[in-house]
Amino acid sequence: LERACASGDVGRYRELWDSQWVFRKAKQDAQDYEYDKDLMKRGVMDHLRFGFRHHGADWREAGLRAGGTFVYNDEARQQMLKDDFVGALSLSTMTDDAAALADHGKLAAGGGRAGDNQHDAVQVERAHLAATILLSMADYPECQPYLRSYGILNFLGIVLNQDPNAAAIATSVFAKLAGHAENLEYLLDGAVVDLLESYIKVVQYRQPPRGSSLDSWKVGVEALTNCTFTLGTMVKYGYPCQVHTSSVIYILSEFGARTPEELVPDALRLCAELARLLYWLCRTSPDICDKLGEDAPYTQHDPEFPLRTIAGLWAKCLRVQGLLDASGKLCPELCTEDLDVNVRIDAYSSEASCKAMSARRLICYTSCLLWLCLTAPTLRWKFRDLRLTRLDVAFGETDPELKLVMLSTVRHVLDMPAAQQCHDLVKKFGQWLLECLDKELAKWSGVNVDDTRLILDALLILAMQRAMQVFLADQDIYYKLGLLRKKVQDVAQANIAESIELACWFILSEVAMHPRNRLTWMSSTSSKRDNYFGSWAIDALGGSTCQHYPPRDKFAQELEGVAGSKNDKLRTVASLLLVVFQETKFEAAVEDVGKSTLTVVMQWWQVNTTTLYEEQRELAQSGEVNDDVLRQRKPLIDILRVAEQRKAGKAPLTSMEAIRYTAPHECIMILSFLSRLALEPSFKDMFRKLLHPLLGCVCLGIWPEAREAASVLANLMWLPDVGEEHLVCWLKFDGPGCIGVDAANVLMPVRTGEPRPIALGKGMYRSMWGIEFVEGSYVRLHPDGLRTNRIPSLLTSASPFDTFAEDSRKPYEWLRGEPDPKWFSVTCWFYWPAKPTKADKVLVQTTPRPKFPPQQLITLEYVPNAGAAKGGWAWALVDNKQNKWMVSMPPLAQGWHHMALVSSTAEHKESERAYEGTRLYVDGQIWSKKDALKHVWLDNDFCVIGNAAGIHGAKGGAKPFGLIADFRIYARPLTPEEVQGMAEASDTEAHPDALVRQLSEMGAASVLAQRLDVPDCAAECLRALGNMASRSDLRAEIYSICGQQVLGMVSSPYPMIQRMAARLLHNLA
Repeated sequence: LERACASGDVGRYRELWDSQWVFRKAKQDAQDYEYDKDLMKRGVMDHLRFGFRHHGADWREAGLRAGGTFVYNDEARQQMLKDDFVGALSLSTMTDDAAALADHGKLAAGGGRAGDNQHDAVQVERAHLAATILLSMADYPECQPYLRSYGILNFLGIVLNQDPNAAAIATSVFAKLAGHAENLEYLLDGAVVDLLESYIKVVQYRQPPRGSSLDSWKVGVEALTNCTFTLGTMVKYGYPCQVHTSSVIYILSEFGARTPEELVPDALRLCAELARLLYWLCRTSPDICDKLGEDAPYTQHDPEFPLRTIAGLWAKCLRVQGLLDASGKLCPELCTEDLDVNVRIDAYSSEASCKAMSARRLICYTSCLLWLCLTAPTLRWKFRDLRLTRLDVAFGETDPELKLVMLSTVRHVLDMPAAQQCHDLVKKFGQWLLECLDKELAKWSGVNVDDTRLILDALLILAMQRAMQVFLADQDIYYKLGLLRKKVQDVAQANIAESIELACWFILSEVAMHPRNRLTWMSSTSSKRDNYFGSWAIDALGGSTCQHYPPRDKFAQELEGVAGSKNDKLRTVASLLLVVFQETKFEAAVEDVGKSTLTVVMQWWQVNTTTLYEEQRELAQSGEVNDDVLRQRKPLIDILRVAEQRKAGKAPLTSMEAIRYTAPHECIMILSFLSRLALEPSFKDMFRKLLHPLLGCVCLGIWPEAREAASVLANLMWLPDVGEEHLVCWLKFDGPGCIGVDAANVLMPVRTGEPRPIALGKGMYRSMWGIEFVEGSYVRLHPDGLRTNRIPSLLTSASPFDTFAEDSRKPYEWLRGEPDPKWFSVTCWFYWPAKPTKADKVLVQTTPRPKFPPQQLITLEYVPNAGAAKGGWAWALVDNKQNKWMVSMPPLAQGWHHMALVSSTAEHKESERAYEGTRLYVDGQIWSKKDALKHVWLDNDFCVIGNAAGIHGAKGGAKPFGLIADFRIYARPLTPEEVQGMAEASDTEAHPDALVRQLSEMGAASVLAQRLDVPDCAAECLRALGNMASRSDLRAEIYSICGQQVLGMVSSPYPMIQRMAARLLHNLA
């Protein structure tokens, strides 16, 4: 070699290398590299450099060809990189003069190629050789910075355009470069993306006719596969690509299966990469439907073509999956060349392994693509019509890379608000995630950190949905995560263990916040949960057994340990949960807690809510810390405008985005806790300053936080109002159709018969308030009756899969204990006609019990005077011992009159309410004689209003009371001043619905109506809207905003949404 270089004999130089190659190749195949190492010791690299750095084209070709055989050797490769071997490759097709100019920097690399004849065979061969060597170098990371240079990228682009036979080689280099994220920007700047996009449009991918040569077609398909992989990677990492979805769909339609007879398992690698590209195109698009129909001529005459193509691809996946054995290897039927089914391959060859992996990639990415599509309602129903089945076949995948893709997809899908409507799919994901978690727990040593993090991320998003909170509790997620935390602490690094522990606590906090797992009156009493949880769940308030989950005592003990953590987030989560669990702390007067814990919690939430995502992001990017900016309140109209812009841009805020700048999980916990306090009359006034932030959260917060904010608003309107009224029933009768509307939002009364609407001009409050009960008509408050100390809890929460029967198993549990059953008040306006009939008029009847007929609790009876021409009217009251007491009433003038019955005991703390027995007021004045009803208490049981129903021995509905309005029941004794104020009221300004009025003035109806898209939010927003509809002046507005949408929700597959939609429409009507 030395003599050949010295004499300039390129022929001898080439001959020596060629003669050596046969021997060296045999050594390399036998993994014997000593001979090459000996050559390097003897200075062969100098002779190589002489050849590939020579100005002569023949010398360069010989030197490059020989140098390519040393690329595998680390030492030789490093030396050649120092000697600019890669630069020499880019000069391989240049003429001698051009190479000399380029070597001296006077000609840009890539110029001066084959100036006289672009198709010169020698030049094409040299370019092919250079591309082949570049491909071999692309496997080594230290070579990639050289290969991504603009000169090399330009050279490969020329090879792709000028040599069809080298297209697969050139695109393979691009694909290998794309396999490393740091190279993508260079590919974009080097115009590689544009080149590949153009190539996809012109490549001949249709298989030649039978009997024709497949060689050039195979090269084109392989190049197309490489292009697809590179573009898919660019799209994945967010680089701009103008890939037409229609081009991908058309190519897939050629290789997919349109009919069962066309199920041919070929071109699996190409189909897998096309499925991957289409998956990333859809995943990064705000609207999958628009993306699938983008720039496609088929949308005019066959808009279903993309869906049928994907369905055909899925049919192919199922066929291929059936031809893979349990270990993921090919069955004999599939052991053919990927692009020629007529050529058999060895089942144990590397080619068969590659084809099997392509099949698994195809199944994986097509599954993920379908999961994405199913989140779009339009596509979901169309795919259902195409009868797609077995969408969970990919769950058995064990390849680490593909499993990460699936876990990432599941996390992404679960985080999409639209996916929350796909309950079956979401539950399937939950089951698979728990299976993955169980497999990690079953490992003898350690866990896969990447898999575990994705599993926990997905479970954390899953745990935001109320149905899944119940599911995770039933699967004992507390026990599973406890094992995981212990295992990770034993084997993982401190920072990894801490991040996994934080995710575990977040998941448990979400599960613990479900009403059934947290509120004692909502806890399940089914035998399944009783058997499952056993007897460990003891209510911290009263010691009664209930199904708190996670188990309260053990969970709280662990939280106390975490509360001392050095990690701020862990400490915050633990502290918040402990506050929630320690409800006894809030039994004190609101003045004692309102200025301490509760105030701090409210202020923290207002700064960290996901409503302020944009503001927090701007501050983080600017490096500022300014809580004053975050506390500034935007007008709700501006907040609504931002929400509408998000909806128009189809870019809803997700939890994975929000967690970067806000505290979504902590805020959900806080609002769940506040929703509990919002039920209590003594705390309601404190929330008036939170109405604006709460509405803002419903508007802009992520959907789980918006759900909890809507729950707080709904609970504020339950047991109204801000003056601790304890109003448990309020039948306004403020319209001819609004007879069964409880404005206290506690009950769902049922009307029987046809009460008459009030005549025009005759109504109370100069309006249409008033309903006349006639024979056969009455209102039943509740099937089990109403007791003011044990009021039904059916409207204290709304989870999509719950029913009223499940939500009202137990009565509401007051935070400060049950009111005394002898403390209550009943008030009502009634119209006294000029000539009343002398029949009994029943106002209130008790609940029928087994062996105990209902009692006519409050009745107006005519009492004839013995020996006199005229008799008089008296109130007939039946006490709790079934004794009847008569309170005479003087003649009343025609018109509206107010009555109030107040019951109390001497133990009451307020002197004006402390007395033994019952008092009856008429028109604001005590009408019962002093001490006439002392030690007389009526039964605290109210079932039927306006008539007698089901009384033994009498026809039901035969004692109508007549015309009444504004009927109320309080769980407290009213003062004489309060009764007088009601009797003197001429309008509704002093009515206990200030919160509803305030929300109305703030535009709450529009805010609540725009979050009906996610089932969890819809249930709570419908509950809040139903509460607002108790005001007659809001009904038309609410119907105009969302009436048509609510009509459709009556047929929702979610039981509680059905019920809440029906309740809202009932209240509107």
